[in-house]
Amino acid sequence: MFKKYFFYSLIIFTNLVFAQSEKWKINSSQSFISYSGNHILHSWEGINNNIFGLFLVNSENNISEIAILTKVEDFDSGNSNRDSHALEILESLKYPQIRFYSNNIFVNNDEVEIFGKLTFFGKSIEKKITSQIILDENQIILSGKFDLILSDFQIKLPSFLGVKIDDIVKISFKIDANKNKI
Repeated sequence: MFKKYFFYSLIIFTNLVFAQSEKWKINSSQSFISYSGNHILHSWEGINNNIFGLFLVNSENNISEIAILTKVEDFDSGNSNRDSHALEILESLKYPQIRFYSNNIFVNNDEVEIFGKLTFFGKSIEKKITSQIILDENQIILSGKFDLILSDFQIKLPSFLGVKIDDIVKISFKIDANKNKI
């Protein structure tokens, strides 16, 4: 009998804990991730406006988890030849997604430190991302920049005229999440 009551108490407690959190959906029409790369002869940029994911927000309006997903093929540099070659280099058929997940988030006024796992090209690394945050009762906007080191993911750097591209790609982002119960 004790086991039965303990089990029911555990279920009720678990539901109360999770009931205090809400899932906020990323608004793809207001979000983007862009990148810029460099070669000794030229630089380029690309953008992805197809960002998917969720923020888990607790009752005090604090973000407790973030899950973001985007497709490699959705990055557009405005040059179809460059994009096609990038899809080959990044083996987009084998590794079609870029994912980021964190449940280790610290908000300090208008800045947030996010410690999470970034998965790209079939490899996962731990990544700290510092972001600016705008937060109100119905919307969260994260924006910021960070460097992505391609060799961390064992990506073979392409070359042009015998010179490889820079190993560092600059990433900028704006992620807009809205309060929508899912």
